[in-house]
Amino acid sequence: MTLLKICGMTDPGLVKQAATRGASMLGFILVPSSPRYCHPALASEYIEWLRVCAPATKSVVVLVSDEPDEVRSVYERLRPDFIQLHTTMNAATFNQLGVHGLIKVFSVKGPLNESDIVAFQADYYLFDTFKATQSGGTGQSFDWRWIPLSVMPKAIIAGGIKPEDIPKLKADLHPFAVDLNSKLEIRKGRKSPARIEKAIRFSYR
Repeated sequence: MTLLKICGMTDPGLVKQAATRGASMLGFILVPSSPRYCHPALASEYIEWLRVCAPATKSVVVLVSDEPDEVRSVYERLRPDFIQLHTTMNAATFNQLGVHGLIKVFSVKGPLNESDIVAFQADYYLFDTFKATQSGGTGQSFDWRWIPLSVMPKAIIAGGIKPEDIPKLKADLHPFAVDLNSKLEIRKGRKSPARIEKAIRFSYR
């Protein structure tokens, strides 16, 4: 079964809607430059609410960092289910983080090698579209065939995915999860309740 991850959540009403309607993972972006920035104090409230009121929906903190101490500090303070890490750390440093629930992000601009991916001992791997000036949330897609089929059981596919894309992704590739963000927005940083509902509906097809 392919799960649904919705990233860039900021609004408490939409967090509750997505969780109670069946989204499997919700992402909170701790990057101040992002239009979808979620302050750590607010992210902490959402994480705790999910833990108590909607435990089937897992919390994901999105972090851009090359500093192991910063990653560990965020994990200790917020205790999310997962940390989605955009980083240029090499595999040796990444594998020594000692943090549970790591999602390693790969910015995709061409075919990937399985060995380069699995060198990182992450729980899951997220694949997003490469853009030199932006870590994620570009709204642009890439060729999903660039991801080795062997890693699909641990793959989260992102990058300009629309609700209507979900059934084809599930049928063709069987990834662990799909990640929707910008295509659920009315404007940058503001998601549509109707589009969230649509994504959840398509994820169950």
